[in-house]
Amino acid sequence: MNFYDPKEPNKISRNCWTNVETGRITSDRQEYWKVQLPYFRSHNMKMEDCTSKSDYWLYNFANMGTMENIAFKEKDTDFVYLSDLAEFRAMTIPEQDNYIRMIDREVVYNNVLDRKYRFGFEDGRTQGMAQGMAQGMAQGMAQGMAQGMAQGSKTKEHEMVIAMLLNGLSVETVANISKLPVEEIKKIQSSMAEA
Repeated sequence: MNFYDPKEPNKISRNCWTNVETGRITSDRQEYWKVQLPYFRSHNMKMEDCTSKSDYWLYNFANMGTMENIAFKEKDTDFVYLSDLAEFRAMTIPEQDNYIRMIDREVVYNNVLDRKYRFGFEDGRTQGMAQGMAQGMAQGMAQGMAQGMAQGSKTKEHEMVIAMLLNGLSVETVANISKLPVEEIKKIQSSMAEA
């Protein structure tokens, strides 16, 4: 409750459902807790008064509308998660969509690199040491090129494009996944061939 209940002296009370006509409890399995949040606002309860996890939650719920940051993040990782969730929900819908798209790209990028290294080295073992070394050198050159491109603003995108091209994906598929123009993918592909 976001108000004081003058008929309820306790800050937190445990209640059950009753039949209004008979006054009997209708279920011994269902109950609800009534929490009077104003008792836990910062003017009534200071942060230093909070000693348990339930105190931390009540303090955060009662004061969430006035706080800049979620309290007690250093004491429990649940509050770090709550803070991250609050920041995400504070974004506009387009900002949330953009954030999710960026995370999706990062996941694809990491999966492509993981697959490249895992299968590249396994192929090197099965096809012979010389071929494995050649693959290792090609990967090293690609990484060197990617690091050289790091001075540009699209380093992650270029690394992701190089990794996908090295894994044999077509230019059109790479353009579709990375959301870059086909011309830019072709430029990256030609710079790889020159190196």
